[in-house]
Amino acid sequence: MGKIKDIPVKVLIDTGSNVNVINKAFLKKISSQYQSKKNVEIFFKLASNTVVRSNSTVDLCFSFKNTNITSKFWILDDKDSCYDIILGRTSQKEHRLYIDPDDDALYKKTDNKSICVANPVPFLNSIESIFTISIRNYKQKTSILEDLTN
Repeated sequence: MGKIKDIPVKVLIDTGSNVNVINKAFLKKISSQYQSKKNVEIFFKLASNTVVRSNSTVDLCFSFKNTNITSKFWILDDKDSCYDIILGRTSQKEHRLYIDPDDDALYKKTDNKSICVANPVPFLNSIESIFTISIRNYKQKTSILEDLTN
């Protein structure tokens, strides 16, 4: 969990994405503090295989403990409640953030050491959603393979 001012933020660390994303519903909660900008239209394929488009971004500053992160976020109208923002790999590198495989916590590298900036928080609904997506994708791939072999 992070914070934007005093508002708690569910942050999904996505090592497979190069961009940052903010959920449109969450942006509405904090919109008085931030102005969106029109940008080129871009399409995103979500974990559920749904394709959504966006042509708006917002510059956000949020924090984990004492670590402030400022970056551009694409605004997505996504119904997924497991995140408010997704922090992509580019911002992770820029801010020297990484997930430790031993404790799954988020760390920031400094010159001398690594500092834990956030501990993982399980979201049961998210785990169930991810499982459902995985099963659905498996069934789709299986039926495609069956069609090819018949």
